[in-house]
Amino acid sequence: MVKFMRQNNIAKAMIKVGKLLSKGPIVETEKKPNQEVRTFKFGELQVAVTPEKAFIGAVIAAAFGLLSWELSQGIQNIPDSSFQYANDNAVILAKSLRGALLVLGYSSTVLSAFVLVGLLLLGRQLSSESNSNEQLWQNIGKGSFLYPTSNNQEFPLGCRNQLHYL
Repeated sequence: MVKFMRQNNIAKAMIKVGKLLSKGPIVETEKKPNQEVRTFKFGELQVAVTPEKAFIGAVIAAAFGLLSWELSQGIQNIPDSSFQYANDNAVILAKSLRGALLVLGYSSTVLSAFVLVGLLLLGRQLSSESNSNEQLWQNIGKGSFLYPTSNNQEFPLGCRNQLHYL
């Protein structure tokens, strides 16, 4: 009960501060905020991670997965009767090499599928983050720090448990 009363008092104080801030002068500027750029670092190589690059990587992963699948299918469709060697050890070696190539081909296909899904999800997340950040900066530039909730009360931007997201 004490915790609830404390949260209620904090929420009321935040509402008052938010109303006072919203009554102040609104400063408009033409400057855009610096967007945070995520970079992937591998040794000396640094690549900026963008939604477009993630989607391009997903297309490349799909092409590589399809190529690996087709090569594995081609190796699997080679009949066992085509292994004609003078030595039985050579036949056993050829069959084991074929099995190793099949495992390698199908595992690279599965790995490409995981990379494809991961890059698609990353691109979707990055594009939604950039859209939400743009909306947030537009609202801040307009001076609207308060968002209405379902019960017609207003809560300041930092109060997450009562914040009604856009």
